Amino acid sequence: MKKYSLSLFVLLTVLSCSSSEQGYLKVTKVYVNEMQNTIYFDTDKSRMNVLDQDENSVFQIVETTEDNQWVIVIEMSAEAHEGRVETIYNLYNTFIGDQIDHSLLEGHTLLGFENTDTDIILITESDRTYSLNNLYELTDK
Repeated sequence: MKKYSLSLFVLLTVLSCSSSEQGYLKVTKVYVNEMQNTIYFDTDKSRMNVLDQDENSVFQIVETTEDNQWVIVIEMSAEAHEGRVETIYNLYNTFIGDQIDHSLLEGHTLLGFENTDTDIILITESDRTYSLNNLYELTDK
């Protein structure tokens, strides 16, 4: 239900944008709460929109694109463990208000973004790159 409500909110906000914004939601900020178990994003029209929330996880933002449309987030268990803790790298798109399916990223560790003249490229630890324009087209918008 959360994802449907958020997707409906994002769709309604996008539809309400003026034509000067070319129909895109202007995301002004992406951040986590103090407990680090909720990822929020602010737009020019609303604040504290939930992008993801999990009381059993801790989220840390690695990097965002300049327009805050794409966000790399590390997700870890909130429970204290001795030794290594599993770290999951997630990619979110604030325009669709959801996480990108891991299968599209083939399990690669996400490092950052690189701008080109026509696209933004997602860089991974294994030097595999992904066009964010192509990834966006593969999502269930």
